[in-house]
Amino acid sequence: MQPTCRVEIVQRGERLLALEGAWNALYDRAERPHLTQGFEWNRCLWEAYLRPLGVRLRCLVVHTSERVVLIWPFQVSRYHRFWRAARSLGSRNGDYCRVLVEAGPNAEAYVRRAWQALRQSRGVDLILAEHVPVDSLVQRVLSDPAPVASEPDTALHFDPTGFATFEAYQKQMPRQRQMKRHRRHLEENVGPVVFERVDDPERQIPLIAWMMERKVERLGARGEQPLWGRDSAAFQSFLMAVSGRIARDGAFVVFTLRAGTELLSVLIGMLDASRFLAFHFAFEPAYAPYGPGGLLKQDLVRWAFERGLPVDMMHGGNKEFKKTFCNREVHLLTHVYPVSPWGWVAVRL
Repeated sequence: MQPTCRVEIVQRGERLLALEGAWNALYDRAERPHLTQGFEWNRCLWEAYLRPLGVRLRCLVVHTSERVVLIWPFQVSRYHRFWRAARSLGSRNGDYCRVLVEAGPNAEAYVRRAWQALRQSRGVDLILAEHVPVDSLVQRVLSDPAPVASEPDTALHFDPTGFATFEAYQKQMPRQRQMKRHRRHLEENVGPVVFERVDDPERQIPLIAWMMERKVERLGARGEQPLWGRDSAAFQSFLMAVSGRIARDGAFVVFTLRAGTELLSVLIGMLDASRFLAFHFAFEPAYAPYGPGGLLKQDLVRWAFERGLPVDMMHGGNKEFKKTFCNREVHLLTHVYPVSPWGWVAVRL
């Protein structure tokens, strides 16, 4: 028997803010939610980044007679200039495509109702379901009906289970001798190498700016566009806004690697009860021969191992350098669904 529920499609920021209490309560009832599914993360993403860019909101909310049982925020923006595409806020901005839904026997039915409502909503030509884990509830729902097109991808993941010590884990990973040599040369030529976790928002702000400046410069030198798009200033504003604002559901964390007085590398990420999501990082180009980004990630994985935390390294897909730190693959799919006559034109071109 299908549960009795209704689907609300939230398109105004004021209504999104009014969901705070219900959103937080649902987060507490969900099964192993990620910080990027929490209210404050999505609020900052919308207010500081997406709304100033002219992106439209399309947040799915499923209600029963008693409470909110599902929240699944989407954005609607231009796709190749001519089409309007809906994308999950989470997967479009650095995470898997997941849905915040109340744990229980009706969870799949709630997701199906929300998905049906999105497919039938107006003002959208295409739905792009990006970075959907193949073994997830979302994938099960999105497979019926089947998408018009699907593209496989792989993300890399660090899983600390099954190893008695961090050294035992390191022995099976590549490039360990090279990294040990880089660390030794840094100690000899620059100064003591120090890995630090920075939680104070006042200290995080200049480190975010440092990271963004170097990342944009490096991508520009290679002729690549940042994953967040062309407006780096808006994305930096979002990162600075979310710093210190998400303490209820986890923490926005900045890690640094220094040698002596020199700042070599910065990595930002999100920490919650079930994992650490490595979000973005950058390093000082002058120290590139020492591999400072790799050394920072090595120290991050050690830190996570000591706490029994898995680490997701989503950005950049299945790059070779990530295999130095990650021991698991997460198989993903990106699906395309035309939901208007104009959308069908897009997939047939």
